[in-house]
Amino acid sequence: MKKIDTKFIVIIGVFSIIVIGGLYQLFVSPILTSYYLKKETRYAITSNLGNNFHGSRIVHYTTRYYFSINGKRYIGECDDRNIVGNHYFIAFNPNHPNYSKMTYIEATPADIDNMPPNGYKQLPHK
Repeated sequence: MKKIDTKFIVIIGVFSIIVIGGLYQLFVSPILTSYYLKKETRYAITSNLGNNFHGSRIVHYTTRYYFSINGKRYIGECDDRNIVGNHYFIAFNPNHPNYSKMTYIEATPADIDNMPPNGYKQLPHK
């Protein structure tokens, strides 16, 4: 009986997790986000933006955004890292706020001050 190389099994396991995670990010997550946003959409405002980079050889930058609904903070990402403003509207599903999407519509100070705790039912302006 052959001895199983533990190091090889660990490398294959880690590689598999990375590949599956990448496929989820590329294909499954956008489909689920679109599905949930079609069911019901509300709008929140970003509280903070930050750049995030992925990879070691091929560098891919994204913008990470944060928003709060009913006192709970959520995180999302978009591919545009050249965003200029600080506060944008985020479309999200109220039953599944982790499924969200950047709208690229800037929020005004009045929008921020008047935002309901559970988000706007519709955008106050475009």
